[in-house]
Amino acid sequence: MYEARVYQGHSVEIVPLDPSGGLSVGEGNGCGYRLPAGSCPGAEVLLFYKRGVWTAECSGNVLHRGKQVRTAQLENGDMLVLSSQNHMAVQLTEREEAPQAAVDLRGLQELLVGRADNCPLQLVHKRVSGSHAKLYRRGEQWRLCDINSTNGTFVNGKQTGECALKSGDQIVIGPYDLILDGEKLLVYGARGSVRSRLSSAEWTAEKKKTAKKTQKGGTSREYPIFTRSPRLIRQLPQEELEIEAAPQIGQQPQINWLSTLLPSFGGVGLMLVVTVLTGMSPVSLLFSGPMAILGVVVTVINYNRQTKAFLKRDVLRTEKYEQYLTRCEERLKSFADEQRAIACSSSPAPAECMEIARKRSERLWVRTPGDTDFLSLRVGLGDEPLKMNVRTPKLGVLLEEDVFTRRPEALAKGYQRVSGIPVTADLFACQSAGLVGGRGQLLNTVRCMVSQLAALHSYEEVKLAVIFPKEEYGQWEWMRWLPHTFNDRRSFRYMACTSYETSQLLKQLNGECRGRKKEHGDFFGKMELAIPHYVLVVAAPQLIKGGTAGELFETPGVSSIWLAPALSALPQSVEQILELGAGGQIYMRRQASERRAFQPDEISLTDCEAFARSLAPVRLAGGKKAGLPDSVSFLEGYRV
Repeated sequence: MYEARVYQGHSVEIVPLDPSGGLSVGEGNGCGYRLPAGSCPGAEVLLFYKRGVWTAECSGNVLHRGKQVRTAQLENGDMLVLSSQNHMAVQLTEREEAPQAAVDLRGLQELLVGRADNCPLQLVHKRVSGSHAKLYRRGEQWRLCDINSTNGTFVNGKQTGECALKSGDQIVIGPYDLILDGEKLLVYGARGSVRSRLSSAEWTAEKKKTAKKTQKGGTSREYPIFTRSPRLIRQLPQEELEIEAAPQIGQQPQINWLSTLLPSFGGVGLMLVVTVLTGMSPVSLLFSGPMAILGVVVTVINYNRQTKAFLKRDVLRTEKYEQYLTRCEERLKSFADEQRAIACSSSPAPAECMEIARKRSERLWVRTPGDTDFLSLRVGLGDEPLKMNVRTPKLGVLLEEDVFTRRPEALAKGYQRVSGIPVTADLFACQSAGLVGGRGQLLNTVRCMVSQLAALHSYEEVKLAVIFPKEEYGQWEWMRWLPHTFNDRRSFRYMACTSYETSQLLKQLNGECRGRKKEHGDFFGKMELAIPHYVLVVAAPQLIKGGTAGELFETPGVSSIWLAPALSALPQSVEQILELGAGGQIYMRRQASERRAFQPDEISLTDCEAFARSLAPVRLAGGKKAGLPDSVSFLEGYRV
């Protein structure tokens, strides 16, 4: 029998297909299955069965196997995407009327479902991920967990990450239907594509074998193995820039018309007076008059020539100096961009952390305890001084200024600080940080800090513990997927929301950190790093009681983040304070006047859930015991 599965956002509906009639899907009034208006504008699919093959005739922007098509022949599991933006799609599935497998769940504690060979329930289809989902027993109830699959898992038509199951629930995984029937799991799909590899007894024995292997330092094959890459650290070059003053071209030529005209025409006038008084012949005036006029003309011509030459030099000076200042500005801008890029690559934004985790890129868990930015967690963006030495001409006392006199100083001042630089809270150098502000702002900032901690630091080197109020469980439960919230054996989760759970958590942490004060310094006084480093987020300080908690916070290798509505509610020992409001400020308690402003990062709870789930199944290659130790002491070399 054949079915069409219509996906709309995070839901799916199964529509039986009649080979004699077919099915049309779209927004039009004549469609057999009408989609909501505006969900896939212009896209429509007509499915019909002809000569033993299902064919789709498409109109609008319909994608099949990543390409836009008008006609496509379909196979079992093929998907026709009507709208990528709205997640609207139609899938053709083929299944036998009788179940292809009936898994007896009695005696099982968990059941892994996927395409990989190690899955006891193997669904052989490309729409199914290698490790797609897991059923596990909690008490008398079965629960379902999606293992970050590519195409998702649906229960009773709704996509789910984790949920409780009851008898009769229908699970959709790719082109397969799984129905829970009491203590049996009925699997429907195409003939020969379902393999129930192990019986209950065999699977239980296999799990015991795998558990023993894991305790000995091995890793279960059902988890993706990740090998950490060497970290390539970009260094900002040491550069110096001297912005020179504009070249001098002298003073602009000036002409004094009084000193130019008076001698010439004054002489002519004097000659005229003498001639009249003495009765001399006026012939001399015929020579002195033109000579005086000629002298004035020559002076004016010389002035004009000098003025034109000066203006030409001034235009050339302006052009060359503007070009010089442009080159200086380009160099400053390039250096500022490089400084910003290096800082952002070291402390990526929350969205980048999500991509790092989703793609499991080489930047995943790249920080190590020896790095200078180990446990330096980004909280937002601010500015910092330009790390280039820029020198400008010393002006001193000026009697006259031109348009270029203060340009070097103005240019250097414009690039004095670089914006868009990550602002971080250093939990390694400062063992405690206090966050002050509205509850929503606090939760958002903690989500940003935790996402960077989990993306850049290995769960073997950093452990994350959380104490939060029970009424906020929905705001914190996403962290349970992070491998950093478990102990090494994954037998204890570092999360507590009640007084009893908090006491058990602190007892567990105290036990794991016992003896650190003695081991923190070696025989020669050299300080050693306490690894793993524990980061404890305290969102409900009222749950902490007793004196053992104070000792824990003073233990080497333990840092804490405290959330409070006001500064007065923070512990007195907090070293670093972040005040959150419309913007943010970060400062040290002992240097409260030196504050750095920043714009807080943002990340949604939904994104955090997806981020944590993408990291949940990942395991480090080899584990802690793999490889050679970084160093051994002289006495350890002789097993002393």
